[in-house]
Amino acid sequence: MARAASAKTTAARQALQQLQHENYLCWEHKTDLPLLAEQWVSLANECRSQGRVGVLLIDDAHSHLYQINDLGDQLFSEDNGHLKLILTTTRHQWNPRVKSPTLYRNGKEFKLVRLSGEEIERLLQLIDLVDPLRRLVEPMFSGFSRQERRRRLMDRCEADMFVCLKNIFASENFDDIILREYADLAPELQDIYRYVAAMETAGVRVHRQLLIRLLRIPAGSISAALERLTDIISEYEVNAKEGIYGWRTRHPVIAEIVTRFKFNDIDKTVELFDLVIANLSPTYDIEMRTIRDLCSVGTGIPKIPDKETQNRLFRKLMSAAPAERVPRHRLIRNLIEAGAYEKAETEIRIFENDFGVDGPVFRYKVQLLLARAQHAPGILPEDRIQILESARAVALIGIARFPLNKTLLSAYAEVGVEYYRRTGSYSSFDNAITLLKAAEETLGDPDVARIINRFVRRIQGQSYEASDEDS
Repeated sequence: MARAASAKTTAARQALQQLQHENYLCWEHKTDLPLLAEQWVSLANECRSQGRVGVLLIDDAHSHLYQINDLGDQLFSEDNGHLKLILTTTRHQWNPRVKSPTLYRNGKEFKLVRLSGEEIERLLQLIDLVDPLRRLVEPMFSGFSRQERRRRLMDRCEADMFVCLKNIFASENFDDIILREYADLAPELQDIYRYVAAMETAGVRVHRQLLIRLLRIPAGSISAALERLTDIISEYEVNAKEGIYGWRTRHPVIAEIVTRFKFNDIDKTVELFDLVIANLSPTYDIEMRTIRDLCSVGTGIPKIPDKETQNRLFRKLMSAAPAERVPRHRLIRNLIEAGAYEKAETEIRIFENDFGVDGPVFRYKVQLLLARAQHAPGILPEDRIQILESARAVALIGIARFPLNKTLLSAYAEVGVEYYRRTGSYSSFDNAITLLKAAEETLGDPDVARIINRFVRRIQGQSYEASDEDS
């Protein structure tokens, strides 16, 4: 796991290359294609019959977690260690999701967050010894002693590689380089560049056919445009049989810089989301992935401040892809947070009619009752307690079906905290913590331990500020 722009994919590929030199069979899953667990299990069986060991790298693992859980469970049940998995993702996408216990029982987690002290020292030494580099160092940084430079890098940048370099070499210069490159392009190429960058930053899986639909680019001019954008935008094969070719910028950070300057207000971002949703074709797997990624917190629709605008976009996604669950989950959550309890109940009923009940919707049913107990106006204290009793009953029914769903268990703990505040009884809270501890032991997921710690501190009346790892 790593933060964005921490070169996690590069590090994983370097490890894969090293393993290949050591006679392992190595593959990398194409992130824009579905992960077919059954086929990888078959390949693992073939490796076992040949006495070989294979390694599969899966980037953006959070996007394929259901299939990864299935693959890991099947390999474990067949006692087949001839296919190893290297998974890369970001912590904010990985931590909240429910993982199979197999992943933690038989795997190890590595965090690429900080440069080591030794690496920072080598970086500072390089600046001192190499004249061209020393001349590039921004004046404010170069005035500090080595100790002060090191302290500021650790403190200001949290030693993230990209941010660290930007603080050594004036950050605005890097932006200027990108913007000058943009200014040198013809207007029609600027349009393509800024839209590709903005969609990439928002989580859209950009590909050739989507751009043709979005920007009304004549199909015959695509190759010429791509040629003129050499070293700025690259094309890669997703599915040649279906004619799907993805487009991407050189680096997510560069895409973010272009987006920040060229889609610099929220109205432009909303217009972009509207345009993308209107042009989606859910018959393509890559565009179904886009629908889910548009719902991601921090990059997609949830980053829009106005919840009504979010809800309108989620409804458009639901209309474009009625069989997709994630936009419905996001809409229900927003309605609960806005106090629109009747609308939330309606969406939950429709969801249950269409899909049955899943773990997230059980959680929302609990959160809806909890919100009513806390915020419904004009009702008596004993009525609020009765609603909390109903929330506890719903939580326990859900936990019986999804005993390892940590977000549902967390919602039950929230009910326990509120029940204690109103009655002085620890019964629901203690039961929730017991169930969370059992899930922690089964899952081996360190995020469950953080959840337990957070609730214990809250019930003890201690202040608690969510760290980056809890987000």
